[in-house]
Amino acid sequence: MANKEDIQFDAKEFLRKLSWKVFFKNNNQSDGQELSGQVLDEKHSSLRIPSRNHPPPDEMPALFNEIKSKILGFMSTFETSKPPGNLTPAEQRGKSWLIKEVKAQRLFVTKADKGGAILILNFEDAFQAVKKEMDNDRKFECMSVTPEVHTERLQKNLIATVKECEDSGLITDNDRLLITGITNNGGKKHSPVFRPVTPYPYPLFKIHKCSQEQISNKVIPPLRLVHSTYQGPLYRLEKWCSPCLTDLSRSYCGDEFLQDTPDLIDKLEMINAENDSGKVLFFTLDVVALYPSICKDMALKAMDHAMEHDILVDTDTKIAVRKFSDFILNESFVVFENKVYKGKVGIPTGNCISRQVADISMHWLLFIVLQIHKGNWWQFITVWRRYIDDIFGRWRGTTRQFHLFVNELNNKAKDYGIQFADAQIGESVHYLDVTIYLDDNGEIQYC
Repeated sequence: MANKEDIQFDAKEFLRKLSWKVFFKNNNQSDGQELSGQVLDEKHSSLRIPSRNHPPPDEMPALFNEIKSKILGFMSTFETSKPPGNLTPAEQRGKSWLIKEVKAQRLFVTKADKGGAILILNFEDAFQAVKKEMDNDRKFECMSVTPEVHTERLQKNLIATVKECEDSGLITDNDRLLITGITNNGGKKHSPVFRPVTPYPYPLFKIHKCSQEQISNKVIPPLRLVHSTYQGPLYRLEKWCSPCLTDLSRSYCGDEFLQDTPDLIDKLEMINAENDSGKVLFFTLDVVALYPSICKDMALKAMDHAMEHDILVDTDTKIAVRKFSDFILNESFVVFENKVYKGKVGIPTGNCISRQVADISMHWLLFIVLQIHKGNWWQFITVWRRYIDDIFGRWRGTTRQFHLFVNELNNKAKDYGIQFADAQIGESVHYLDVTIYLDDNGEIQYC
């Protein structure tokens, strides 16, 4: 529930925006220039630079000022209502205790890597699990520089890279402003959005990899490290690239692309409408450690191929996004125990372009390099859908033939660092958050 201060802030911000709309309408000007020259298209609305500017009060209509005064007066005395709690006294005490233990760094609470499970671990166990990963010199390089110095150098290189693209005509001066905060006269915006937050790693534990016995014995599950880059040094560059890469990945991946579970359900309904009868089996596949397995060169080759065959995004934007993506993949870093770490393998997990790059890379490998749709096994596959590295399909062959297909796929993919595991096949399979099966009428159902 929003508190009183948040509601009052939102009301003031609403009135500030409204006052600019009134101001521009009265002066027959287009709105959108009130934020110190920034122009936002729909795709880059998340890069809006917050402003505290107000139009001149003496140029506002008297009626508007009167309405504004009444709204502010009402909000100053407004009291939020607190809904009744749905926790029992014992549950409330438990919640308070849990919060206290988390703040004292005795417990660590996190979401599981997949599914909706919540894990509660000893803080020291979680910390040591992350430390073990960060100390693995095969995966990470510890830089001999302080986080402050590294961030400053990175920002200088980022500005130079963006300016180079602007000078080449690939992006506009407004793009440069949105990404870097650098104005046309060489100054810099003082908005907090241009004061980068330190990126850090956090763990997602793979509880689904543990047996019930291991869970009962409190075995620490394997983990996947995610880079928390929100508002980090590369965040605004990532957000600028993200819409283009999203459009590119969806058009490039075509029918195999799945956005999320609701999209999967829609696709299942469409498959049912095809009335494809006959005995079938369902299967699922999962890539082992996808993001660490995608080398940067492979990702950029896949991106080049996708851009080469794209007709939706203009050429200049594609060249800029390609250059910026290369910069992001090579310069991403995290800070752990006040030390700077850069990944040695794979692509970063968790930044704004990670999923798109992974989607494009997987499609390129499967259908352009390995060309699985042209092999002998494809005759048995009547449905193939993919959510990043999780594959769902419908198989018309035998179980033995399916496992032969997976073995052959792994033999071909291993040269590119990709391996498929967790192969399931049967009349019922669990995929994403649903169980998929055939009913007595031969229709696909889910629960």
